[in-house]
Amino acid sequence: MEPPRSRPRPPPWAHNLSNQFGNRWVLNNQTGGATANLCTGSNGGGCGNPIAAHTGGYADLGPINSIRLNP
Repeated sequence: MEPPRSRPRPPPWAHNLSNQFGNRWVLNNQTGGATANLCTGSNGGGCGNPIAAHTGGYADLGPINSIRLNP
């Protein structure tokens, strides 16, 4: 009998930003260890270090064009 196959992880989701600038409080309020990234490219490209679940901080959103949510 074959062992059950694990489900593949879903892809990250990107949210493009517009008209956001200056220092803003950014909070990853996802649960279950999911991370988020601030990205300089659109559609989740050129992302920085991951932000842990339930973690926040101030970030300059001038160069940020999207936020990527990772499962």
